[in-house]
Amino acid sequence: MLIQPLHTTCEIVMKNSLVRFLKSDQGALTLLLGVSAFLLLFGLGTRELWGAKTRWANIALQMLQTGDYFDPYLKGMPYYDKPLPSYWLITATAHLMGGLGHWSLRLPSVLTAWLSVWLVYLIGEWQCGVYSQWENDGNPCGRASLGSIDV
Repeated sequence: MLIQPLHTTCEIVMKNSLVRFLKSDQGALTLLLGVSAFLLLFGLGTRELWGAKTRWANIALQMLQTGDYFDPYLKGMPYYDKPLPSYWLITATAHLMGGLGHWSLRLPSVLTAWLSVWLVYLIGEWQCGVYSQWENDGNPCGRASLGSIDV
């Protein structure tokens, strides 16, 4: 009888359990959400604000300064180009992060993109998970959706 060292046996058991977990639906979802969170958050605050994001920052700043969260204004004029809940998410994030900055302005978009990946995974699982040949391979629909999100 060949006896292996304990650390080698533990490594084999851990490796097999990790592989088994990643092949499960829960493991595939965990991996998908982890990788998508990393890709969406990587380099989030490295670029300056430009274009429409500067307008959103000014409107959110005006809401924070005046306390009026139902009437967005830009340069003194009403500005209803974007739905109010999007401004509310920005101001809520600014409250949680201690002020309006690159991260607090962009984080709501990242969170909604991340939730979209999860939702597409769930829809794909609902539509093709049970009846397809991919049942044991996780859900390729959710994995493919990560490439279609633009933050």
